[in-house]
Amino acid sequence: MAKARPADCRDHALAFTPDSRALTVAAADGIHGWDLRTGRATPSFTADGLTQVWPGGGGAFLVATGPHRLVVLRTAHPQVTVLSRRIDADDWDDIAFDRTAGAVRYLNGSATVVRSLALGTAPAAPWQEPTAYRAELSDDGRVLARSVETGGERRVQVLDTRVGRAGRVVFEPPAMPCPRTESCAGLMALSGDGRYLATGLNPYAEGQGPPRDRTRITVWDLAHRRVHATVVIGAVPGGSLAVDGLALDTHGRTLLVYRSVARPVVEVWDVDRHQRVRTVRSVREADSVTAGSEGVRLALRSDGAALVTQEGLVADLRAGRMEPRVLGEDLISAAAYGPDGSRLAVGDVLGRVTLWDGAARARLGVLDATTSDPTTDATGGVTALAFSPDGGTLAVAGAGGTLHLWDLASQTLLGTALPTPGDDIRALAFAPDGTLHASGAHVSVLRYDLRPDRLIGEVCERAGSGLSEAAWKTYLPDLPYRRTC
Repeated sequence: MAKARPADCRDHALAFTPDSRALTVAAADGIHGWDLRTGRATPSFTADGLTQVWPGGGGAFLVATGPHRLVVLRTAHPQVTVLSRRIDADDWDDIAFDRTAGAVRYLNGSATVVRSLALGTAPAAPWQEPTAYRAELSDDGRVLARSVETGGERRVQVLDTRVGRAGRVVFEPPAMPCPRTESCAGLMALSGDGRYLATGLNPYAEGQGPPRDRTRITVWDLAHRRVHATVVIGAVPGGSLAVDGLALDTHGRTLLVYRSVARPVVEVWDVDRHQRVRTVRSVREADSVTAGSEGVRLALRSDGAALVTQEGLVADLRAGRMEPRVLGEDLISAAAYGPDGSRLAVGDVLGRVTLWDGAARARLGVLDATTSDPTTDATGGVTALAFSPDGGTLAVAGAGGTLHLWDLASQTLLGTALPTPGDDIRALAFAPDGTLHASGAHVSVLRYDLRPDRLIGEVCERAGSGLSEAAWKTYLPDLPYRRTC
């Protein structure tokens, strides 16, 4: 257990919570805390170069600083940052966490300038239990499906994300108890229009449970809260019943069943007829076979003609051909197609995103926030991706709690990282008006209002006025003057 040493007791290297029940220390290897009533260590944040710590938000948050660096953490859950910035400032004179305004303010070393970092509404989002292991948003972000575990049972919850209803559970299928095996894969897929949900529970570890010869996948009609169809999956050649991933097309008419066996298989099922209409096998054995409690993530093109798996398999469903491909700079962690299917984005475990054409044949570029944004730390593996409705912007979430926006035409970042709740983001989706929806492990619904008119208004409010004619001539001499605010 970390210990506070006399050398650590510098100004602002230690901080008490407002109720004096906990102590936090900025040490050489990060931020450590103790519950003074029990003497037990509280969750810590591992990082080098942090030398001062400041309480904020009534003890709910911590602001830690060091040379050229500032991070905002949730006191109870500091593992993922709310905000992390690298800032060109030699000295910090004082820090204030303004929760009402959603900002962190600090003085420069000479105490002559107050600077502010906007946090928005992300830190105020309610923290929820239990943890969501998997989440999917409808194409417009209005419907959220999340997989949680309570009392040893896997449950799928469907939530409404609309204003005034955000976070309200509107449907919960019966719990899926795991048979007497070591563990189970909770399978889930939401149709693009948010009207249908496919669920299943597939044991992937051998145990003492009764022998089975079928795996059942249930497709739910969410509008009427009832079973729409039940698809019964049999064994593949060799006897395996493994079902490792599911996908539904936009309107829930077609169910894709992925089976991560030695030679992977995608089965195409007609939901209304309860009938398998096509089986697509990989042309060769996969480089890896995946099994896990969240299943294998699948990305389905909007026209239903192509599918990409988390293992790097690309399936041409019309031609009936699937093959393993090198799609990322490292192991794949997320993938998403653009709204018209003309582009594919593939994220890897090192935080990079590789762009491809819709056929995954021509590589269009590599996006790396770590090298492109000098104000941010390492982003961690990509956890979620989403294209804007016009396909021109890509939202990228990282395991370090980061959320970036990329302009795809220029392949450059749009500003710095957006503030997050200090939570791992599991799913992203843009609404038609440009609002970005995010869903995390503990914060189910979060919105970022990215509408251009609102952003322009916010910039004008902060600046106090637009460019004067003199400033316009200096910075935009080749363009005719027009009022910006």
